[in-house]
Amino acid sequence: MNNVTAYETALQQIRETGFALHELVLYLDTHPDNRKALSLYKTYKKKYDELYAAFEKNHGPLVSFGVHGDRWTWTEHPWPWQTCQQNCRQTCRQNGGCAPGENARPWKGGN
Repeated sequence: MNNVTAYETALQQIRETGFALHELVLYLDTHPDNRKALSLYKTYKKKYDELYAAFEKNHGPLVSFGVHGDRWTWTEHPWPWQTCQQNCRQTCRQNGGCAPGENARPWKGGN
């Protein structure tokens, strides 16, 4: 059974797309006239922007300076680097974060 949440899936897609963008930036730094690479960069940049906007719409801001509106919402959601240990996953889904006393761990790309 796959216990990966929509939150984790969306965050992983942003990370993967961001990694591809970073690699393309490094390549373009040394090959600035490569039109194919630039076109690929633009495609991935558009995808990244769309994923980022969708994530913030559905899960809250990804970074503290991503808060919009008239309320400070940064502390209302688990922070992007936090996911729960397997034993508190249900609590996290119900409460939007780890329960007191339960440990969060940095994302490691899996359950």
